Amino acid sequence: MDSSTILDHALFQLTPTRTRFDLVLFYEGKNEKLDSGLFEPFISHLKFARDEISQGGYSITLQPPAPGTLWFTKATFER
Repeated sequence: MDSSTILDHALFQLTPTRTRFDLVLFYEGKNEKLDSGLFEPFISHLKFARDEISQGGYSITLQPPAPGTLWFTKATFER
């Protein structure tokens, strides 16, 4: 996938201990695993993610504010 590809959504899939994640990007009916690692650095910046974790979830879906939002790209997540 090209870095400028506009995404449909992104998914943080958490381990049962909720300490590690896989980040999967979804676009045009396809998906690509972008990264995996420790989840703590991400939740320190995302208040809603901390809220989702506290409710017992194992995945967090990030969606653009509107379909086709130009900044919601692979490059946004690569940074």
